[in-house]
Order: sequence, then structure tokens, then C-alpha cells
Amino acid sequence: MKNAADTATDDIYTLIKIVRVQTMLGLKSRSSVYTKLREDPTFPRPVRVGAHSVAWRLQEVRDYIANLPRAELSGLSGPDQRRAAARGAA
Repeated sequence: MKNAADTATDDIYTLIKIVRVQTMLGLKSRSSVYTKLREDPTFPRPVRVGAHSVAWRLQEVRDYIANLPRAELSGLSGPDQRRAAARGAA
């Protein structure tokens, strides 16, 4: 049975393809991943895994997501604001 340390070590070496990066970030297309790559200097860089193939390190993508800024709720209005307030009160 694997423990948390083993899983973390595995994540360092686990490579994921663009579709999984896209899913993890909630992006709508592969081109959105490449746009992020081009425009965001903090976005994880892929590694070459073949002549015509790249992949991303799972742990780097997870770290990127963990470091994204939290959304501010003050700009919400109407039903969105009421929903957010209800969640906070629950």
C-alpha cells in the first residue's frame, strides 16, 4: 500500500498529456493551453517525450494550480452574490 510520500514522489515523475492539462485547468481547447504557455511566464513548460510529442510534469501543473490567485467575490451581483453569501453562511 502506498503512503502519501510515495504518491508525492510518483507525481514528480508522472508525465501527463495536453488533454489532461486542459481538463485540470478547465480550459476549453488545446490551443488554450498553448496560449497560456505563450502568455504566462509562470505556466509549466512541457518536456519533449518524442520527436513530435510533449508532456507536462503532473506535479508542476498541480503547483501552478495551487499558486493561482483566489477569485474575489465582491464583483458579483444578483443571484451569484446571494449564492456566494449563502455558501459562506452555511
